[in-house]
Amino acid sequence: MLSIASAILAGTLIAATPVRAQAPTTVRTDQHIAAMSQVAQAELLNPLRTLAGAVDDVGRSTAVATYSGVEIDASAGVVNVYLTPGAKSADFLARVAKTNSAADVRLARVKQGRFTRQALEAARDRMFQPKSDATLGTESILLPPDGTALHLRVQDVARAERALKGPQTMTQMTLDSQVPIVVEKGAPGSDASRTKDTSPWKAGSSIHLSGGGGCTAGLPTRRNSDNHPFLITAAHCGDGQAATEWEGADRTTIGEVTMVDQLWDAEAIDTAGHGTTRGQEWDGGPYGSGAFTLAVTSTKRSITGDYVCHDGYVSGAVCNIKVDGQVSWTGSNGRSHIGMEGHIPGGATAVQQGDSGGMVFAITGSNTRQARGNVSWGSTLIRWTEADDIFNSFLVHLAPVNTSVSGDSKADLMFIGTDGVITAYPNVDGIHFGWGSSRRIGEGDWNLSNTRFADLDGDGKTEVIHVGTNGVLTAYRNIDGINYNWSGGRTVGEGDWNPSNTRFADLDGDGKADLIHVGTNGILTAYPNIDGINYNWGGGRTVGEGDWNPSNTQFADLNDDGKADLVHVGTNGVLTGYPNVDGINYNWGGGRTIGEGDWNTVNTRFADLDGDGKSDLIHVGTDGVLTAYPNLDGINYNWGSARTVGTGAWSPGNTIFG
Repeated sequence: MLSIASAILAGTLIAATPVRAQAPTTVRTDQHIAAMSQVAQAELLNPLRTLAGAVDDVGRSTAVATYSGVEIDASAGVVNVYLTPGAKSADFLARVAKTNSAADVRLARVKQGRFTRQALEAARDRMFQPKSDATLGTESILLPPDGTALHLRVQDVARAERALKGPQTMTQMTLDSQVPIVVEKGAPGSDASRTKDTSPWKAGSSIHLSGGGGCTAGLPTRRNSDNHPFLITAAHCGDGQAATEWEGADRTTIGEVTMVDQLWDAEAIDTAGHGTTRGQEWDGGPYGSGAFTLAVTSTKRSITGDYVCHDGYVSGAVCNIKVDGQVSWTGSNGRSHIGMEGHIPGGATAVQQGDSGGMVFAITGSNTRQARGNVSWGSTLIRWTEADDIFNSFLVHLAPVNTSVSGDSKADLMFIGTDGVITAYPNVDGIHFGWGSSRRIGEGDWNLSNTRFADLDGDGKTEVIHVGTNGVLTAYRNIDGINYNWSGGRTVGEGDWNPSNTRFADLDGDGKADLIHVGTNGILTAYPNIDGINYNWGGGRTVGEGDWNPSNTQFADLNDDGKADLVHVGTNGVLTGYPNVDGINYNWGGGRTIGEGDWNTVNTRFADLDGDGKSDLIHVGTDGVLTAYPNLDGINYNWGSARTVGTGAWSPGNTIFG
């Protein structure tokens, strides 16, 4: 029979293991953590997130028989791992370390859980059905990480307790696992629906139904099979109806709903024909301001105890939301949902009407975000459905991030003088190729041959890299793209590198530029970017052989799939593109002629000038004229009419885009 518990049973410690670190001396309160800067908070939480994520991956796969859950304890700087009695904690943590070498298992505290996560979810699923909801007055069910009980939130506690003792109710909800139930008063709240701007569609913008209510643009995605763009929002915003058409605030059509999943309260808006999607989040402020358009570089499941933000159009960016755990609930439309729940310590309002569909994210760096899911419900509490669940349902992935020096996804124009001074002209209006006022962004031993711009850390802003004649690669991290501030130089490579054989390009589509050696023997060797922050490279892999050399080889994402394609610049003026078919395995499609005429290795540039994700083609004339050919259809390599985008002291020897 079901038992009714009055409190969660306290977990007890499993026998200590040698991998456990000493308890930290500093204990932080929620208020201390909330008062930290975003960067300081990320520095505290990122190691804990890495470990907790690896623990959860192991617990959900090879250790389901002993795994209760995981919890980040940011106040103590540790991760609590709950395993059922009899579990071998040392073996479990060894698996965690093997799953992710970056996970510091010394931060783990292994504690005793009561029931496995699998058992709690099975019990939850049996209870969470319309017949049981009506009998008990269920508002939601929360699963704690220690696996001790289901927390049943109801409208009337006394009524639910009486119903649970009744034989009819017990028959309906017999649970072989005998999982206890904690009955609690449900929290008031509601679906948070509401009313974008221009393509590329990104998270945090206003969207609305034609002639109807509105919501917030959520997860920007692409279909796994063909990179087709979709914008995810909450299903209840359009009442989960396929063929519903969404518009921006300016009545611009965004697209039509083609996929709906009520369990995850998600619907996918097909934006093809109306613009693309971009792995970015609009963080408030004047729309179009690069200062508020931040890169979203990855996704991860939410972990109890972590701190996240959401970006609802009405509320703006709301942070310091502490994750309470996995929850199931019934929306106002009567549909059942599964996701996560959190609150702002102190009881502040977390969600307002119109925030639904907005992206929930974790801050992982000064200007980087990690997507967690889409806002679905809330008030002082907030509930969201998880990005991984939505992606698995719709077979999509996070849209790629465009890179530029300023971080606004449109390539900026740089002049490198003979005096070693780098002068940047920010791309103010990519569509019309308008440049802002010049700004000095570097001086010293810089020239066209030794200077590279590439996003090494995946934050959407390109770093500047010096390629020395001594074989040393030195990177200067882009701290603040808008103000062009660089960190101190760090050595990111040593060996057979020189200004002619060194390239950077994102071959695997993870948002971080990989390192490529172009040999004089026709061999292209790629070193994957393993950890952009620390500039770690994987082992070299041959990704091309044949008529390749430092003078004819370029890389550019021509088809907006987030992976750099390979371009051969022939001495006969012919440009041949080889599409990147499988970035992970470095497979190239058949070569296609993408340009003919006055093209050669010195006058040819590729850069995304209009921010649509496809690299445009630029001719740098010896007469000082820059001519751009916009990329109209990346798949078919169609170029638009020539447009003059610069005149003056420009030449193949001083012009670079980044």
